[in-house]
Amino acid sequence: MKRPSSSSSNSRGSKTRSGVLCHHNLAAVLRTAKKGPHVRLKFYGCSLWPQNGCGFFELEEMQSDVGSKSMPSDIETQISKYEAKLTKLKTKNEQLKLEVSMLKVKVDKHSREEKIVMFGLIFSWIIFAFSWMVKC
Repeated sequence: MKRPSSSSSNSRGSKTRSGVLCHHNLAAVLRTAKKGPHVRLKFYGCSLWPQNGCGFFELEEMQSDVGSKSMPSDIETQISKYEAKLTKLKTKNEQLKLEVSMLKVKVDKHSREEKIVMFGLIFSWIIFAFSWMVKC
């Protein structure tokens, strides 16, 4: 993997690790990125950088993952958990959509009832005003 040109690192006196070799087959230096996409992350780079560096770049976490024994079954278990959670969330989403549609029906029903009551009130006032005018 090539080191991005926008990244920089700390001084050349960084820690070296014999297990990680650059493209020159020299022990890579552990550095910390100061800018770029990997800012504040530790990475291994060529010990000859910046003068004659080969562009070697490897994140420290990638190197530690190589030595770890991550079981595929652990990953499958996590995937199963997330799939179960996703199924529950989809079910909850459908329930909420149904509830929203039921509430919309209730609101529409109340709106119609309010219009009828308002019309009845106005009509009663008109009849009252007309009957009052007739008596006078």
